[in-house]
Amino acid sequence: MNRENGRAFIDRLPLVLDGDITIIFGGTNDYGHGDAPFGSFTDRTEQTFCGAVHVLCEKLINRYPESKIIFITDYS
Repeated sequence: MNRENGRAFIDRLPLVLDGDITIIFGGTNDYGHGDAPFGSFTDRTEQTFCGAVHVLCEKLINRYPESKIIFITDYS
């Protein structure tokens, strides 16, 4: 998977600070930069797009259990 320059969502997780609301804003460029396969909704590793999103959500929930997590995507 191409993850240079911290482009993958999962690589951005350390930038998240403590707060009441966590907003993840990503668009088609976030999916298009990497070379990972899309995968399926049951994937649980960082090797697919779906799996990496799952890992990201799991880490956010565990790290910030009181924070509301909001995903924003664009429609292109």
